[in-house]
Amino acid sequence: MKKSKIISKALVLPLALGLMTNTGLAAPRTNENAAWNVNYSQDGSNPAGYYGQWEGHNYFPSPNDWRTVPMYQFITDRFADGDPSNNEGKYGGYDLYKVDARHGGDFKGIADKLDYIKSLGYTAIWISPVFQNRCNSYHGYGEIDFTLVDDRFGTIDDFREMVDAAHSKGMYVIVDMIVNHMSDLYYFEGHQNEGAPFRLHNGEYRLVPRDPNETYQDFTVDNTFIPEGQYCDVYDSQGNKKTDSGMGTGSFWNSDFHHNGDLTDYGDAWCNHLGKIYGSLDDLRTTHPRVQDKIIAMTKSLIATTDIDGIRMDTPMQVPLYFFKRWAPAVKDYAASLGKDNFFIFGEFYCDRGRGATMVGRGKEPSQWGNPYSFIDNTYTMDGGINYQMYFNFFMPAIKDQAYGKLNQCKVQYDKDKEAYDFWDPQKNESRYTMLNFYDNHDQWRMASANDGFKKSNLASSVIALWPGVPLFYYGDEQGFSSEGTALGGISREDFMSSVAWYDINCKTGTNPAVKDNFDMCNPSYQYVQKIMNLRRQYPALQNTDELYERWCQPDAGNGVYVYSRVWGDQKNWAMVAFNTWSDNIEAKDFHTGWNEGDEIVNAMNPTERYRLGENGKMSSLWVGPYETKVFVRADNLQSLDPVVTSVTPEHDNRVNSDTQTISVKFSKDMDENSVKDAFRYDGNGVSASDLCYDSNNKTLTYVTNVNDGIHSVEILENAKSTDGKHLYGKFESRFRKGMDTNPIANPSKYWTYDENLVRDADSNDIVLHHSAAGAKYLRVSNDDGKTWSQWMPYADETQWSIDDNTEKVAVQYWADNSAAYFVQDTVR
Repeated sequence: MKKSKIISKALVLPLALGLMTNTGLAAPRTNENAAWNVNYSQDGSNPAGYYGQWEGHNYFPSPNDWRTVPMYQFITDRFADGDPSNNEGKYGGYDLYKVDARHGGDFKGIADKLDYIKSLGYTAIWISPVFQNRCNSYHGYGEIDFTLVDDRFGTIDDFREMVDAAHSKGMYVIVDMIVNHMSDLYYFEGHQNEGAPFRLHNGEYRLVPRDPNETYQDFTVDNTFIPEGQYCDVYDSQGNKKTDSGMGTGSFWNSDFHHNGDLTDYGDAWCNHLGKIYGSLDDLRTTHPRVQDKIIAMTKSLIATTDIDGIRMDTPMQVPLYFFKRWAPAVKDYAASLGKDNFFIFGEFYCDRGRGATMVGRGKEPSQWGNPYSFIDNTYTMDGGINYQMYFNFFMPAIKDQAYGKLNQCKVQYDKDKEAYDFWDPQKNESRYTMLNFYDNHDQWRMASANDGFKKSNLASSVIALWPGVPLFYYGDEQGFSSEGTALGGISREDFMSSVAWYDINCKTGTNPAVKDNFDMCNPSYQYVQKIMNLRRQYPALQNTDELYERWCQPDAGNGVYVYSRVWGDQKNWAMVAFNTWSDNIEAKDFHTGWNEGDEIVNAMNPTERYRLGENGKMSSLWVGPYETKVFVRADNLQSLDPVVTSVTPEHDNRVNSDTQTISVKFSKDMDENSVKDAFRYDGNGVSASDLCYDSNNKTLTYVTNVNDGIHSVEILENAKSTDGKHLYGKFESRFRKGMDTNPIANPSKYWTYDENLVRDADSNDIVLHHSAAGAKYLRVSNDDGKTWSQWMPYADETQWSIDDNTEKVAVQYWADNSAAYFVQDTVR
């Protein structure tokens, strides 16, 4: 169908609008910043009095047990671009061709793709920091404000719609938060372009603004040195208290930032807590109650205004425990007043266990480990942390590198955690192991970059799903992301949406998968993770129990098989997990299972595999294949998995040529015909049951339709159910494309597509652009090879446009289905 013509003579705007002045950083609520402000106070003289609100809103309650809530982590900027109009924002930095630039992901994009995450089996999302950053800082860790959300992610209304969408699906939202540092607006006097050695007390530096017109409004610098006073106590990496005595006195106490120089020695407790991290991020004076009170008020504002469910705390090892002893109780109590009685707070424990142990629950010093009644004090802080000890001692050596075996480190690290950490939950009146287990994240190399990486990633996915604690999954592993490089360099922070930045980034698969649309729910890795999570959901023993018994470990803890049981309720409800970290079949021999003689057990991953247990419930032999995981339950407790879609035709994101297309969707189980027909959607619309055919023998639904150029969607809603009465595990979504070679939506490319028919009627400076990008929803135009662009406008077949006498080429960028990685160009004359 011919689309209506749009007449446009939009002004050509700069790609980046430059830095804001000081007034632009104001956090008190104004008419100008209200759309992005979580703070409702208009009084900027007292940031500790800031507050948030969401009038008429019913706040979403906390889950009863966070161990039952698997968590999915991603970088917001790299996930999905739901609204291209916000990509430039106040600070620019948007460039789809640079790996380390902004790529346009936002809150609307997240809301659009929540079903993809839920259908994987993960019911909480951890998004990257949300507050305003300068220039690029696509990752969000260089904030200039604690109340204004970054306008490149969207407005507060966009944020709320995303949170509401998650809650409507029974999902939870965790926000990454930084309190240790902000951006880089100041330098240490005398060290503008070089590092500043760390100093205490009389040796501290004055702070000088890099640009006098750009300062933080809510956090101020005062270069008045006050000779009296000392710092609060801090803890070193082993968890030992350090007291500021005998090292001098005085500091710039009225300043909201530390004036001590750069963080150059992470092993020195004072340098670690007071130094400027990387020498490039201004270090907040979290040692002072004045700063603590401001951050407490701003955190409450965020919770009240957006209804988030938890916080991941960045770099807590650089923040004094004194801060968390004031901040965490205030935040948790406030959240509880809104009905969130189990607001979740966890930290980035990139530190020794000794330091991490001071920050969980009531905190423990090393002398208190193993004593269930001894704590630093009676004030609760965080609920748990990202388990780097498990990562460095097990996932890296035993799975990724396979260099040192270390299979026993699973249990060793678990036992050490339970000895060192205070996991008592005062709300639920019980101890709960709430460490977050991961094998990849935004700061490390991907597991899949190793030899046999995809098999190892699948194995590691099963370990985090089935081991005690909270599974923490990093986006992209379920799509075979295997970029070769550190995440801190941006390499392992790939785009999920169609992208052009990753064509030249090496990976294990040839062309980097990050260049295409990666919301592929039929990817083999996606379906493996989905099956593990599907199984996990069927058995409480695999979710909310901390009782674990080791059954078998490869001799000398070498590479090979490890077997353990998780205990919940009576023996019937127990589960036993076996996995193999090696590339050959390995046998586990003659071990106790914890069940009884004569019990029949079955592998829930493959129910055809069954065993009758021998004397005292022993297994004489169990073979586990390369990188394989098996989950055994008693035969009388075998649960049927929820049905899933196993394949779709056309395959996800494929390009088709025929005007008539047969769409087929295959299921893992025989489906109820009426329900699956009712649940089918094509391009967002239901289809008459008479036009659909369900073949129960092949468990396949088919639909034949005419196909126009563009992007087409295929969906199966969750109301589809199998013949045994189980509903689809999660909503299924896929897409395919159709169009000519000159259509960048149908035929995307690393380079700008040349379309000699784009520019017509170019006899004057008023021209007509003839678009061949069916499937696009928005477009924008450049007259100077992408240096500047028009504003985004709705897609139409034709656009009237203006050029000047110096214009040689015209380029058009298109946005379609959460990506703007589509470009064409043409010469003018």
